[in-house]
Amino acid sequence: MAASNGAFTYIISNFAVAKSRRGPLSFLLAFMYCDLADFNDIVMIDKQKVEALVEQAIENTDAYIVDLTVSGDNDIVVEIDSPTGVDLDFCAEVSRKLNDALDRDVEDYSLEVGSASLSAPFKVRQQYEKHLGDDVDVLTRDGRKLKGTLTAVSEDGAEFTIEVTRKVKEPGAKRPVMVAEPLTLAVADCKQVTYHFDFK
Repeated sequence: MAASNGAFTYIISNFAVAKSRRGPLSFLLAFMYCDLADFNDIVMIDKQKVEALVEQAIENTDAYIVDLTVSGDNDIVVEIDSPTGVDLDFCAEVSRKLNDALDRDVEDYSLEVGSASLSAPFKVRQQYEKHLGDDVDVLTRDGRKLKGTLTAVSEDGAEFTIEVTRKVKEPGAKRPVMVAEPLTLAVADCKQVTYHFDFK
């Protein structure tokens, strides 16, 4: 950014450092000393560009992108996962590769790379595949709450199947029995699908 005097030059040149290393408060303090006209010089980072860079960073691994957001202030948040999970070292390596590929002098930004939370709703097909055989909780858009074992997901990720159990009284039987039945749902018809935690 251009600056009107030496003091402004120092603060603005350290704008990225204050924002990325010291958090939102440091960002606000730095911005208070900036000329408002200089704020227009911030280059907005293209989300597709970041996504391509993440794909390159995880190439030749079994990791995949779960979610990626870029705010208007160039705050980048990347969630990744893999069939076996990702650890802190892997996230740090991806973050390093992204920092190497981006230029803070041109595109001021903050970057956060982390693993997808096990309790968070599924967002991509690979998460359904990862949890095949696991129990999941489903909340449909018409308000139904279902629990079942995830048994299948379509190739395009648009549908999935769970096996639900219900009580059925067979003709002539004295007591109802539990019967497992497959139920196929459209992802678009569900508000959320999450891994089921059994605390018993």
